[in-house]
Amino acid sequence: MSQTEAKLRVQHLLAAARAVRDETHPVGMKARQRLVYEVGLTPQGVELALGEYLECDPDPVCLERLVARAKPASACHVLLSANVCTAAHRAIAFALASSKHVLVRPSRRDPVVAELLIQQLQANDAFGACGSIERVDSIDPRPGEQLHLYGHDETLSHITSSLPAGIDLYAHGTGFGLALVGPAQDRPPLAASLAQDLVVFDGQGCLSPRVVLLGNATATEIEAFAAQLHEDLQRLGQAVPRATLSDEERASLRRAQSTFEALGGWLHGPHHAIGIDLEPERLHLLPALRSVVVTGGGADQLASYLGPHSHMITCVAGDNSPPCFGPLLKPLGRARHCALGDMQKPPFDGPVDLRQADDAERAQC
Repeated sequence: MSQTEAKLRVQHLLAAARAVRDETHPVGMKARQRLVYEVGLTPQGVELALGEYLECDPDPVCLERLVARAKPASACHVLLSANVCTAAHRAIAFALASSKHVLVRPSRRDPVVAELLIQQLQANDAFGACGSIERVDSIDPRPGEQLHLYGHDETLSHITSSLPAGIDLYAHGTGFGLALVGPAQDRPPLAASLAQDLVVFDGQGCLSPRVVLLGNATATEIEAFAAQLHEDLQRLGQAVPRATLSDEERASLRRAQSTFEALGGWLHGPHHAIGIDLEPERLHLLPALRSVVVTGGGADQLASYLGPHSHMITCVAGDNSPPCFGPLLKPLGRARHCALGDMQKPPFDGPVDLRQADDAERAQC
């Protein structure tokens, strides 16, 4: 399989995604209607995701990197998760870069974008001349074929435990984004950028910020940053409301509130929550419901605090130059790095989660 053929298949997918992004296109209108009524997202949240965060016109260099990262296979099976409504696009793109025969099992909770993209590709004779794609209800890879898994670690462990030998496996499990704010930075603008990163996808993506570390910050500085972030999230929540929470999700936030009221503080609005930890010793992650932990401290303290969760970090945003962040950055070498405000717009150069990428891939790309 040539990289030229692989790139052509991805380009056909990008054309299909442009129809989904376009609110005036019949496919785009169907996507918006289904995501609201079948998945339960708010119209504003759907429009933000599809209109601004569905990557359809990648930089040619990034597209070349995506194709170069893909390992050729006779067939590629894809199991998708439901946390981000646009995630199917990039996952399918990487699969098409790997093989001309792709089988996709969409999330049962959110199959919308995957189904629409697959339908468009199947109706495209030009795509049919260079590849095939099929929606399936179960995955059944054979030895020698590829399997791309996306989901929570527990789900992936259950699936991989019963796989036959010889499957070329790419598993993208539980992950989250980390925001770093240096001691010398002008913090209010950074809070506004962080709020935007958190609002997209309701904070449920594997790149979404779940923890904010303020380097060498005092309790007063931590509380001030959290208050500014709270104000920014209040404003954005009025424009882009969070999806309606289930009873279970509301209960999980109430439990988190009790924890953080003891640790330092709790700020919340109709569409977000912020836990304040003034004496960070052990990281307590909030539910991924447009919620984030804000804390701070010195170099060794923050490294110890984050350490047990370092393997889960997929994205590091903000200022990583101060010495106070040095000890915690070494284990995060495989995470994406970006500016605050850009966490949800990674280059279209491979899976959003690059933790599995080996050194050879990184050197090549």
